[in-house]
Amino acid sequence: MQKSLTVIEDFLSSYPTIEQFLNSDIYNPDGQTTLCRNVNDCWFGEHPTLCLLDEVYRKSIGEAWLVPQLANISEYAGTKDKLTKSQIKDCAFVIRNNYGYLKVSEFMLFFHRFKAGFFGDFYGAVSPLSITKALRQFMSDRAVAIEHHEQKEREALLKEQKKNAVSYEEYCRMRGIPASTSQNP
Repeated sequence: MQKSLTVIEDFLSSYPTIEQFLNSDIYNPDGQTTLCRNVNDCWFGEHPTLCLLDEVYRKSIGEAWLVPQLANISEYAGTKDKLTKSQIKDCAFVIRNNYGYLKVSEFMLFFHRFKAGFFGDFYGAVSPLSITKALRQFMSDRAVAIEHHEQKEREALLKEQKKNAVSYEEYCRMRGIPASTSQNP
């Protein structure tokens, strides 16, 4: 699915080259600390998806962006047996293929929460399967966050609509028509 030209132009105005994006202070593994301070922005802010990266720059950039994120998880685990380059590459492909619609900010939140132990203890071993399994759990958290956000938006809209609401009688008076009254049989 192609994104609107405006979204792509806006993104390219901030990051004209893939190198600028990959080397940005925000979207590298070290940026997790800063970006994840505002969880709401991670979920609902204006950040690119992996699919957008592929569309704007070239195919497989979404995977390339995931590689240092996954390597960072492997290092963070502190185990003797790190993820191999092949495992990281394959895991990046699986994640991009199944979750490419997620924003990079959401992935950074996922990796931050993974490090924080939100998805259980992996007994000193991080594997591609433990990462993808945790990602499935993260997707449940995401669904709850989206539902909560949409509920708040619906409540705000309803509150705004109530400000402008008028009774039927007031509506009829404003229109200059007689208000009909129901008659009991």
